[in-house]
Amino acid sequence: MNADVTLADQRLKTLFDRTFQNEEFAGHLEWVSVEWMNEMRNPHAGNIGDLGRDGNFKHVPLEQLWDDLLAKGMADPLVISAGITDGRARLDSGNHRIQTYLSNGILVAPAVCVVGDDVVVTEGNGSHLGREATIHKDAAQYKGKFVSPSKVLPTCPSIPFNGF
Repeated sequence: MNADVTLADQRLKTLFDRTFQNEEFAGHLEWVSVEWMNEMRNPHAGNIGDLGRDGNFKHVPLEQLWDDLLAKGMADPLVISAGITDGRARLDSGNHRIQTYLSNGILVAPAVCVVGDDVVVTEGNGSHLGREATIHKDAAQYKGKFVSPSKVLPTCPSIPFNGF
């Protein structure tokens, strides 16, 4: 990936400005290739997405999910789960959003990684195990914490976020 994210497309700022203001993920977010993350998504995610805002959770068609993201932005990043023992990585959170990004020409999105012994399999996000991945040998130090994807997955095409 290019060392600079050019924001020629104003949609990136509209979509992701809120994400980068989320203190829980401060310092751990990276721009990651949407196509690369798509290879780790649940292949059975379907065309109905989860829309949860302000404690209200509902299922909506992907077009409505996209419209909501454009109008209000994305608060939480995509979450990649990496397993030290099983040597796998999967997209744990963002399986529907990644589809909307691909459909609408978004090439990069903010993501974090969470490390465990095995990949996190959140029941609501599907039981797919992800793909085999090379995990950094020192990834265990990040176990149970949010971390920049490139610190755990050396093949992750990512660049740091340096502000809009």
